Amino acid sequence: MYGIIESLNLGTSSGIVLYEIAKQRREFQFNLKKKIATNKVSKEAS
Repeated sequence: MYGIIESLNLGTSSGIVLYEIAKQRREFQFNLKKKIATNKVSKEAS
């Protein structure tokens, strides 16, 4: 039972880490697209 618990903890921890990586990448891409769109609008207004 001890080995099963450790394996479950490792699997859960790995899942959380992968989720956070994906979440941060999505946020970065969203902010980058928003920044690019803002720059395009400001250049067109100039």
